[in-house]
Amino acid sequence: MIESIMLAWLWVAGMMILAWFIGFWTHNPSVIDVFWPMTILLASLILAGGIATGLVSQLLQLLLLIWSLRLGGYLLFKRVLPHHLDKRYTYISARWEGSKKIGFFINFQLQGVMAVVIAMPFLFIDHHLSFNVLNAIALILVAIGIITESVADFQLIGAKDQGLTLCNTGLWQYSRHPNYFFEWMIWLGFALAGWSASLQTGLRDERLLDFAWLSVCSPALLLFIMFKITIPLTEKLSIQAKGSVYRQYQQSTSMFVPLPSKK
Repeated sequence: MIESIMLAWLWVAGMMILAWFIGFWTHNPSVIDVFWPMTILLASLILAGGIATGLVSQLLQLLLLIWSLRLGGYLLFKRVLPHHLDKRYTYISARWEGSKKIGFFINFQLQGVMAVVIAMPFLFIDHHLSFNVLNAIALILVAIGIITESVADFQLIGAKDQGLTLCNTGLWQYSRHPNYFFEWMIWLGFALAGWSASLQTGLRDERLLDFAWLSVCSPALLLFIMFKITIPLTEKLSIQAKGSVYRQYQQSTSMFVPLPSKK
């Protein structure tokens, strides 16, 4: 187990170094957002021991591939290629003392470590994972999460294309961050599939079964990142940019879980 984790981390660390070089070559650290799903995909495949042969594991890996390509492509064509500089990185780096090059190098490597932790469920999603109720729920959660996250992203694009100050229609009228919620749902599904491995035998390494609970580290870490870093920073910058309009949106709309709007 430790060997697989270390191998995944080494490959991800190398990809993060590449992202760091590209970020400074293009003067846009937001390139890391494109590498994020790519590194998680790579780490997941390494932890899983390669391409799956069992049907359930194949479906889970296929959904993982769809998630990675969809999110990576969206960020590439809507943010990086148009040379959009994410204000969050500007805000964060402004607080650093010393070289920004070193600061971003450390930041990217920390994101690499987190990518390996988030990929952890695939250490337990064996090549011959048998079908059961938990896996069925997991597949449904992941599939719905990918679809609804995609819908939320395209609704946001539509609002920006129309020149709207705020996107508060569609899924965004039920949650201020529906894309984050459905992203978390995706990894909750993968974690559920990883944990379900503890309920069966005949896996490639039954010694792993006692550690299958580590799958929950994936959605737990995502929740921590979203609630302690991403969402607070995003909302702070939104208030600075949109003022009272966004404050009213905060008062009427759930922050994370999609819920009916408050009147």
